Amino acid sequence: MAVLPDPSRSEALLVGVHEYSALPALPAVARNLEGLSEVLTDPGVWGLPADRCTVLSQPESAQQVLDTVKEAATRAEDTLLIYYAGHGLVDPHTDELYLALSDSVRDREYTALRYEYLRRAVLLDPAVSARRTVVILDCCYSGRALVGRMSASDHIADRAMVEGTCLLTASAETRVSLSPPGETYTAFTGELITALAQGIPGAPDLIDMNTLYRHLHRTLAAKSRPLPQQRNRNTGGLIALARNRHGTVRTPPRPTAPPAPARPPALPASEAPPVQVPSEQPAPKDSGSRRSALRRSRVRVAGALLATLVMAGGVAFALRQFGTDGDADGVEPKGGSGSSGASYNEEFVARWGQPRGDILVGGKPVTGSKKSQTHPGTYKRTYIDGKVYAPLTGYGSHSYGLSGLEAIYDDLLTGTDPRLDKDSGERAAPGKVITTIDADVQRGAYEALRDREGAALAIDPSNGEILAMVSTPSYDPGTFSGATKSDGDAFKKLQKDVNPDNPMLNRALRETYPPGPAFELVVAAAALEEGLYRSVDQQTRSPDPYVVPGTASELTNEKSSKTCENVSLRDAFRYSCDTVFAKLAVDLGESRVRRMAEKFGFDKEMFVPVRAGASTYPREMNEGELALSGIGQHTVQATPLQMAMVSSTLANGGELVTPRSVSKLTDSQGKALESFKPATERVVSEETAAELRKAMVGMVTAGKATSLGLGGVVVGGTAAVLSGQGDTRGTWYTTYAQRGTGGHSVAVTVVVRGTADTEKSDADTAALTAKTMMEAALRTSDR
Repeated sequence: MAVLPDPSRSEALLVGVHEYSALPALPAVARNLEGLSEVLTDPGVWGLPADRCTVLSQPESAQQVLDTVKEAATRAEDTLLIYYAGHGLVDPHTDELYLALSDSVRDREYTALRYEYLRRAVLLDPAVSARRTVVILDCCYSGRALVGRMSASDHIADRAMVEGTCLLTASAETRVSLSPPGETYTAFTGELITALAQGIPGAPDLIDMNTLYRHLHRTLAAKSRPLPQQRNRNTGGLIALARNRHGTVRTPPRPTAPPAPARPPALPASEAPPVQVPSEQPAPKDSGSRRSALRRSRVRVAGALLATLVMAGGVAFALRQFGTDGDADGVEPKGGSGSSGASYNEEFVARWGQPRGDILVGGKPVTGSKKSQTHPGTYKRTYIDGKVYAPLTGYGSHSYGLSGLEAIYDDLLTGTDPRLDKDSGERAAPGKVITTIDADVQRGAYEALRDREGAALAIDPSNGEILAMVSTPSYDPGTFSGATKSDGDAFKKLQKDVNPDNPMLNRALRETYPPGPAFELVVAAAALEEGLYRSVDQQTRSPDPYVVPGTASELTNEKSSKTCENVSLRDAFRYSCDTVFAKLAVDLGESRVRRMAEKFGFDKEMFVPVRAGASTYPREMNEGELALSGIGQHTVQATPLQMAMVSSTLANGGELVTPRSVSKLTDSQGKALESFKPATERVVSEETAAELRKAMVGMVTAGKATSLGLGGVVVGGTAAVLSGQGDTRGTWYTTYAQRGTGGHSVAVTVVVRGTADTEKSDADTAALTAKTMMEAALRTSDR
């Protein structure tokens, strides 16, 4: 049941910056702080003591903000509420978020507070004592905080003392929020203050975060304003912030769908549009003791488990929770609570009352809509070749919410995106999501894998476009898009605690595997870049067998000792000489191998724009562990996406183009609203890339990857059979193909899981899948 936190043991921290020397003023932010402070200290609402509701207006420096974090975190014993509003700056090179201070300058992010520093201060402080945490941020593009390493680690979120955290986002991560001219507060804060101060008719006696979220979503949708999203962990949705002044009123029950588990919220897109700052009315002059008191308030900022402080100009709300998002990216059902399915109410009709916009592959929709038989006047989602495209589209369900692109671009697909032009009606026609997927490559990969446990991913190295993203076994999202018993049964059968195949896991992006010999490309790249060797044909100083440092164990190779002793790097790849790369990792040292791994994308969370799991390179290893890491073992883990990025970078002359599966967003008539341009970063020199391509080609012409060969096409790649837990094994192929020197190329990674008994068929399936994808991609480029 909902719990109203003990106000005498809780803390509210309200932080805002409304005046800037070099950025547009946000006068509504100052009014937000005053209004929210008044409502939280109202005895009829929450009743926080004045000394436990701290307002920090116009912090003087980053140090001042960070110094006050520990104090707030240690004082909040029950619940910590954090609110932040103001501008944000994004580092154009790293996409990191910086929180603007009064003297911050755009394009000079060092003049602001780096979000990562604040995240560390709150998450890594052992003195944190709050049992519950709510974070509310008033900013645009709130999803920026989910990018890279800005989210919290699981072990912090799962500490026993934490009973719950709650997230509430006012708009999608690529959307601006509003500060409407002539209104006292910003759009979202105004509705928040009204709901807390006046109550919510028909709601329970306590306004918990779930109730508040549904109310805000409904009221903002009615005004065609950016829609909030919510994420809870543990009992976070039951944290109450107010007594409901309409608490004794009840509404008749509404029909509900079969029970559904709560789903996490929409994920951020890979890139945000240019900053837009909404116009505002001038701020009123400071007057009265209240405003003076606010300015004199003792400053104390942040607190336990703070996870999102995202500002990118303008004003929006974001409330971010820590921990994992599970296997599917989604949002709670938009017509009811996350645990009880969809309710047939105004909010439900607002979401499903018209056909959703389409997600397109090769210019053709792979989604559709049809009239619902159980909810007259509404539509349910349909899918064309649902199993083929589920890892891309995600699902849209009356009962189970949204995931994948359906969730990320929900406002566009429902016609509530503010960039869509309205006709005579109240809502605009839904827009469309144009993907980069090549239908022939996608279908070829799916048909080659079928129901084998595995994944396949293809990237165009020249522009980062993901041409295929397949995960098998897969699922058809159309089987549970409605709200009937059969929908509930279908969804239940797909859950990993019922179905051991876990078909809803996106293995191409989310599952990590030990990369084995494929990681040796990263080690060799470091050796060439650091000058240990000039070319892949230079002889190495490598014994065979190799005694693993710190142990009496000898590392051996598949071939004879004479083949691998002091062999060249090219032949080390060709003959799978693990001894060479194990010693090479030790010769390089952990820091240099790590630096190269991180340049290729390891230890970073990726968004394409669907969230991908982070591939990891271990830290603080002894020399024996370092040696094993050099051959992709120890605790090195990589997603298929990550290894495709390695091949793609080498095929593209050493430059990594950030992968993406969406090319642009359009309105219903095809007019572009937003186009996503590739971001490029040099990882290795052209010379190093050319040398490693030689080695990869050698593995296909006369090494372990000969099954990847294609007539008339240059193909380079690696092959590996990996041991797993028990008798579970995996077969990797990481490769690239190019039509002649300087011609079009494609990078492909395929993983097939099996057992020792299926090793031969696993390898055959993986090779067939890779070849099918390369041939299809090159055919497309030839047209």
